[in-house]
Amino acid sequence: MTMKTLEDIQEQLLDDYKRSKAPADSILFLGDSLVEFLPTNKLALTAPLVNHGIRGIDTRFLLEHLATLTTNQVPKSIVLLIGTNDLMLGESVDDLVERISRILELLRQKFPRAELYLESLYPRRQSESYGVALADEIAEANLYLRTLEAHYIDVYSRLVGEAGLLKPDYTKDGVHLNYSGYKVVMALLEEVLG
Repeated sequence: MTMKTLEDIQEQLLDDYKRSKAPADSILFLGDSLVEFLPTNKLALTAPLVNHGIRGIDTRFLLEHLATLTTNQVPKSIVLLIGTNDLMLGESVDDLVERISRILELLRQKFPRAELYLESLYPRRQSESYGVALADEIAEANLYLRTLEAHYIDVYSRLVGEAGLLKPDYTKDGVHLNYSGYKVVMALLEEVLG
């Protein structure tokens, strides 16, 4: 058995998402691994949920593949969470915010009746696998993201601990959430989207 590369997994997910047809009036989740690993089956929401998260992606990838990710979709709401990987790759906060604004604009054009929600970037911790915590960059980005044309969901303030870092009880590797972390996120999503 051969190991799949990150690119193989991303391509497989894109292909799966392109072929899937979502029920009308669903809630569509778009973003990176934090979205992909969100246990949407545990969310207590009445609308059908569609999770099109893809691990390892950044805003450039999402812009390039947005049409594929939204094929066969007629969502009543779209929840976007993207950007941490951009910062990890050294992108500036200004460039990140500009691309997220563009993604929201494209979603608004394609789905003019859908409610758009933008989650704050989640705090991180320094980790061997994922590098520095980026606490200052994430805090700065969130200041700008809250001003964009979407309903802003401030997940950051629910997950952040000392020194702008992700609370250690909420993570398994410094970046990705464990189930305790996702319970906090899901409670807020249910409050906002319910």
